[in-house]
Amino acid sequence: MSLRITLLRDRGHAVYGEVLALRDVDAETTTRQQLDRQQTYLRATLNSLLDPHITLDPLRDEEGRIVDFLFAGGNPASYALIGVPPNRLVGRRLTSIFPGVAEQGLLDRYRHVMETGEPLVLNDFFYSNHEVLGRDIITDLSAVRAADSLSLTWRDVTERYTKAQALLESEERYRLLAENAADLILRIRDNRLVWLSSNATTILGAPPKYWIGKSVQELLHPDDLAAYLNNLVVLERSDTVSRQCRIRTADGDYHWFSVSARVFRDSSGRRDGINAALRNIDAEVAAARELDYRASHDLLTGLLNRREAIERLEVILSHPDPRAGQTGMLDAVPRCRQVQAGERQLRPCRRGRGVDHSGRAHSQLPAPERSGRPHGR
Repeated sequence: MSLRITLLRDRGHAVYGEVLALRDVDAETTTRQQLDRQQTYLRATLNSLLDPHITLDPLRDEEGRIVDFLFAGGNPASYALIGVPPNRLVGRRLTSIFPGVAEQGLLDRYRHVMETGEPLVLNDFFYSNHEVLGRDIITDLSAVRAADSLSLTWRDVTERYTKAQALLESEERYRLLAENAADLILRIRDNRLVWLSSNATTILGAPPKYWIGKSVQELLHPDDLAAYLNNLVVLERSDTVSRQCRIRTADGDYHWFSVSARVFRDSSGRRDGINAALRNIDAEVAAARELDYRASHDLLTGLLNRREAIERLEVILSHPDPRAGQTGMLDAVPRCRQVQAGERQLRPCRRGRGVDHSGRAHSQLPAPERSGRPHGR
């Protein structure tokens, strides 16, 4: 109840009575108590925030325009950041505490919030905070209008921003490395491709999404499938295997690749597919074939040279076919002019297991079985 007492006075101002007025204020008292509790909860919530929070009252000129803000209060985190006790902050101009707010356009943004009621949210905002922290910071900032005041909170995200930028730079370096690397990296799970590095376009002729989901058999040359299956068995016993094989590219052609495959293990150490590094070796294979050809053929005539012919003949004669007759070898005379003139002689070989490299086996063959081409014919 609300009690009001009014004294009654005569013309000489002497008290001759009193009037008592009682009013039921139970609802008002309950409402006020609820508001007090809410304010207490709100204050406790603000005080528990790890981020700074301050309340600002607009400072207006004679025409009613906001020219600055006055510090009305803050939470412990804000006082700790600013480094000034509350009794020295309340009533001070915002621009005297943070001069950078005017220079960096924040004062205009705060004014806009108060005039329009639109909240302000800034992420990764660069703020030169040398007046308080003595350094530049990256901050996430938000401001809202609360009655005729501005509620402002912010968070220093410099470390997060720096790490994110470092991650972006690292990813960019990885992308450049992957796109320009000579090796193609891919992952195989359950015999299908589940991931490829971005340089698949350069090496295989199509982007990674074209290959993901395809089976290994779709890529390998049919003649290399048996070796692939054998390598899977090897990987069951060891973690790495290397070999050469032919792989089909996007244009349908097969190319030679050097493949180094390694078992991929997850964070718990369990096998989770295969990682493979592929490098195109078409040039190396072609060069090796050219060297083999030059080592086994006469460069002038294109025929097998003497050593290669003898080695192959020895292999044949080491396992003679009983149905075959006697064998002879036509050997070019080792003189360029005579070869060019077509001079050749027959160097006979004895039937059976060996070849007489000196030609002395000629006498071991019966005369009727000797044959030759006369010089010059």
